[in-house]
Amino acid sequence: MCARDSVASSKPFDSQELSEIRSEFPALRRYVYLASNGLGLLPRRAAAAAKATLRKLMLDGIVFEIFQAPSLVERARARVAAFLGASAEDVAFCRNTSEGLLWFASSAPWQPGDEVLLVWGSHPTTVLPFLVRQNLQVRWVYPRDGRVSLEQFAQAWSERTRCVVVSWVEFHNGFRHDLEKLGTLVQQRGAWLVCDAVQGWGALPFRARALSIGAAAAGAQKWLLGPPGIGVFYVDKSLRARMRVEHVGAGSLADPHEPEGPIVAYDTRFASSARRFEEGSRNLVGIAALERSVQWLDELGIERIAAQIHALTAELVERVGELGWTVSSPRGANEWSGILLLRPPAGENAEQWMHRLHEQHIAINHREGCLHLGVHFYNSVEDLDALVAALAHRPR
Repeated sequence: MCARDSVASSKPFDSQELSEIRSEFPALRRYVYLASNGLGLLPRRAAAAAKATLRKLMLDGIVFEIFQAPSLVERARARVAAFLGASAEDVAFCRNTSEGLLWFASSAPWQPGDEVLLVWGSHPTTVLPFLVRQNLQVRWVYPRDGRVSLEQFAQAWSERTRCVVVSWVEFHNGFRHDLEKLGTLVQQRGAWLVCDAVQGWGALPFRARALSIGAAAAGAQKWLLGPPGIGVFYVDKSLRARMRVEHVGAGSLADPHEPEGPIVAYDTRFASSARRFEEGSRNLVGIAALERSVQWLDELGIERIAAQIHALTAELVERVGELGWTVSSPRGANEWSGILLLRPPAGENAEQWMHRLHEQHIAINHREGCLHLGVHFYNSVEDLDALVAALAHRPR
């Protein structure tokens, strides 16, 4: 069963399940939180894992780092890889989305004259690592009506195209690229598909082995329910074998814990796995928190999480439309996401609306003259009720 079918056949959470889910997020007692596309909420269990790791560092110091931290990191790596449908060898921990994409951009086996296809309007994080590369040509693909079709990528292709880079879910309007079809196109033409997955991982099903993706990266601080400062980098084995060794340190070695031999031997036998990108000290606190959140997301089921998000966003689209608001986010069967861009009625100001909503403890953002929101699985119909009621009271 493909991901899109599994979501369609999955049910949102019932009221009891949702009550238990929401109890993990103290912030929901204070806010109607509709800003997961900016910063997701940290669940109690992830905060507890972070606190426990800090305590171990405080009490045991290097004893913890030597004897316990390696197993913590590898357990987390295996957990995250399984959640993404990948092998643990294909996953590395980065600081954020930018770092993961920079690892790829600086290490990929580019050749003079190579060309990369980028989507105009994608987040700077997705674009800049490739835009500044010397000897790498950029060809833009321009959205039409907030979307980019497979045909547009095909038409933009040239004999020099080596790589296609997309934000799986575009940050500004929530349009979701069809990675299955795009990956097939890119693979058939002998190129690489690279994606910024920060607005998709944790909200939508992703199965790396079933997709023809060369590399992907995402910070954990949004939909993955991790803290800022920790992220995940995925890179396919066959592509990784061809990548240059650029970002390296002692942590990149094939055996970084070699107990014998002088350190000044300067061994240059690097890990063949994605771990070679983890050149130095790791964010153990962030990794512990992320591992706990991903474990929970996996237990809940990513298909049910996506079904919950779809049900809530579909209802919100209908209800705000009745108030004269326009939805500027694509909502087709394979296009929707948890991000909605809501344009106010003529003559009304989105930024002013954002401030009014914040006064009512509704956490939301604005962009491009619209309210910009992210609906996650911990949101409820009551959250939608609060937002719709607030929007119904027009300023005089």
